[in-house]
Amino acid sequence: MFAEQSSTLDITAAPILAQLSERARETERLGTLPPDLVEQARRAGLFHLAAPRALGGAELPPARIVEILEECCRADGSAGWTIMIGNGSAYAAWLDPAVATDLFGGRTDALSACAFAPTGRLTPSGPKQFQLNGRWGFTSGCLHADWFMTGAFVTDATARGCWRTAARTGGSRCSRPPRDR
Repeated sequence: MFAEQSSTLDITAAPILAQLSERARETERLGTLPPDLVEQARRAGLFHLAAPRALGGAELPPARIVEILEECCRADGSAGWTIMIGNGSAYAAWLDPAVATDLFGGRTDALSACAFAPTGRLTPSGPKQFQLNGRWGFTSGCLHADWFMTGAFVTDATARGCWRTAARTGGSRCSRPPRDR
């Protein structure tokens, strides 16, 4: 099964690798992957190499994932890094399948970006509900992420000092870091 999925991925990813290489200067100038390359990589499954099959991922073995990411990095190091970060959807494997499906709205191609440093705060707002507040440093891939997985400390007395990973929708709250040019 892994070989079959890997072969399909190889066929769909090959043209994207050439594009990543040819457009590396454009990617550098923009400071992010161009939106059309993000969509091509998304359709080819490059952002879901480790995600469970039940959630639309390839669920490839780690060694094969590394090989594919190496090829992406060989084409363009920055693009390979962003594709690796976009594979944060694999963390959904730790969730109950029904929770993961609900979280991603049933999408099998949702992109995520992850900043696990617990710089945010989770404040209880109801039974098993929390309000997330905080500020996180720039996260690679955030400009095209559908979801962010972010670290935050729980602030109520029963769990003071514990930190958790919280999921929130992406996009509009992401900004680029200042660049030295």
